[in-house]
Amino acid sequence: MVAAHEDVLPVPELHAVARKMSRFFTGRNVARIIARPFVGNKGNFLRTNNRKDVMVPFEKGSDHLFHRMKETDTSFTTTEHLVSVIGREYVTNIIPGAKNSAGIMDSVCDFLSRKTEGVSMFERI
Repeated sequence: MVAAHEDVLPVPELHAVARKMSRFFTGRNVARIIARPFVGNKGNFLRTNNRKDVMVPFEKGSDHLFHRMKETDTSFTTTEHLVSVIGREYVTNIIPGAKNSAGIMDSVCDFLSRKTEGVSMFERI
């Protein structure tokens, strides 16, 4: 995780740092870098909603579940948040959702109420 006060390091720059760090960690058993901005004063810091999870790229030629699903044209559905962690290239369907548990649960339940095939992955916030 990389964290910074929004007044010290603007959010776009913090996200850029996380993207640069993700390339360094390729092949080092790290799956993602979390950019966690915050505001407030010493002793009273608050997280903001500007968090970004950056996926560490898979090693070239590595064999992993997402790669195999893509090769076999297996439909893969997940939420917007996990797309940023997994990588857009592996996701077939994106479930849009709010940034809170209730909103995501509503979206996931709506998706699951329809009969679909493939693999689905959802996260708990």
